[in-house]
Amino acid sequence: MSGRTVLLVAVLLVGAALIGYPFASPPGPLRQGIYVEGGLGAPEGLNPLVHRDMVSRRAWGPIFDGLVVVDGGGRVSPGLAESWEVSADGREWTFRLRDNVAWHDGRPFTSTDVVFTVESLAHPAFPGPLHTIWAGRSARRPDEHTVVITLPEPDFGFPYELDLPVVPRHLLAGTPAHRWFEAAFSERPLGTGPYLLEAWDREAGELRYRANAGYFRGRPAVARLVYRETAEPGPAGFFQAGLAGGPISPGQAMAFRMRGYRVYRWPSPWYWAVIFNLREGRPLVDPGFRRAWVEAAGRHPPGSLPVHQPFFAYPWIEPPAVPACRGVPSLLLRPFLRPAAPPGAVTLLAWDQGQAELAIAEQLARELGRAGWKVRILRLPFSELLATLGDPGADWDALVWRWDLVADPEVTDLFHSARVPMGGAGGLQGGANLGGYSNPEVDRLLEAARRTPPGSAQGDLLTRVAAILNHDRAYHFLWTEPNYFAIRREVRGFAPGAFATHWNLWAWRVGR
Repeated sequence: MSGRTVLLVAVLLVGAALIGYPFASPPGPLRQGIYVEGGLGAPEGLNPLVHRDMVSRRAWGPIFDGLVVVDGGGRVSPGLAESWEVSADGREWTFRLRDNVAWHDGRPFTSTDVVFTVESLAHPAFPGPLHTIWAGRSARRPDEHTVVITLPEPDFGFPYELDLPVVPRHLLAGTPAHRWFEAAFSERPLGTGPYLLEAWDREAGELRYRANAGYFRGRPAVARLVYRETAEPGPAGFFQAGLAGGPISPGQAMAFRMRGYRVYRWPSPWYWAVIFNLREGRPLVDPGFRRAWVEAAGRHPPGSLPVHQPFFAYPWIEPPAVPACRGVPSLLLRPFLRPAAPPGAVTLLAWDQGQAELAIAEQLARELGRAGWKVRILRLPFSELLATLGDPGADWDALVWRWDLVADPEVTDLFHSARVPMGGAGGLQGGANLGGYSNPEVDRLLEAARRTPPGSAQGDLLTRVAAILNHDRAYHFLWTEPNYFAIRREVRGFAPGAFATHWNLWAWRVGR
């Protein structure tokens, strides 16, 4: 049998197998106006100010609104507040509220509810991590549809925080915040959002919602939502459970596409990076060595997404050009990108309990070793690691670090020369510029971006910051992990991103 015949037979066999493959035929039609989503695990509760785990957020998300909406790419748009303005010093924010919003029980939404939410979060007795952010902030209500929030220090990125749900004063004012975890509101909440909770069936592992006919954006087109706890099923299990959408693992993507689902992939809101110690006297102060490091090491693992700058998750900030040295044979570029010989031994820090950090450090050491570098990995307990980073004279050259992103792309703390941390009794103090990076133009641009409200002007400033960081190799940006989500093709309007997935539920539609 010729090679061509063997190939033809193989193709026919694969095609026949796919035709008979149990995932290949499309599932039956969805019921018009009903969307069922699977998820891993049960929510802790449904009070959005105290139940902050990811499953709970997905469960209470359809019920509540914030003053603003933050979409998947980190863009801010009006929510319960139709407009806002900020004082010249960046400390006083005035929000004009919509006058056509009601709670699910019919009570009007007013500035009283916003003031109650802010005062609850700022109160010293408020439980949970949100208090540390809101402490020192205050709110007042000039009228029923105006709120003024005063900050202890200027923050032109404040709107990014205001997708946090507003809660109803008339239902929670009589319950101390430390009892909100087990209060009835945490089981049967009422919000202003596009969906009302009909039932939470704990035994069945299911939450059921119906569309809010009085929603201020108009009644949602999808009449009913169901959140159903599931194990991580393959496509057949997905279909048997009646799911129209849900998170999946990367290896399942092809099977779901064959089954008639759209598969979305987007970056996680965090990344791995190597921070270089750029203090005087350290070898990696030489930009040639840093370029050589980036050229020699840090190949991202299969399935991950390479990262080249700190704003990769914000599509409204222009990315710089991908470094030319990434992926090009070192033999061709070595004479142009680094000195003739690597520096002497360099010390790479890693947290001794961080399995991912240690694996990355070992990978980098192997790759750099093949290029002639001598790398010593120093594994430290977390407290010793922080002490080392806070000591300007400590003996280290690079650090494996994971940085978590928030919707506000503000990175002054990471890259401004005035934010180099020092060790103290409470750990690191003064900033997160761990490597001592300093560039006067970056300082100027970061200060300007900090004074600029969210929008295209701020994006332009941060685009320039990204280009300079890329040129300077202040960090060796590595990779992030993608998220995968399968959803039936009949579902329209899904627009996920690193910072939000279900942010526009009111606009979804189900049906062919």
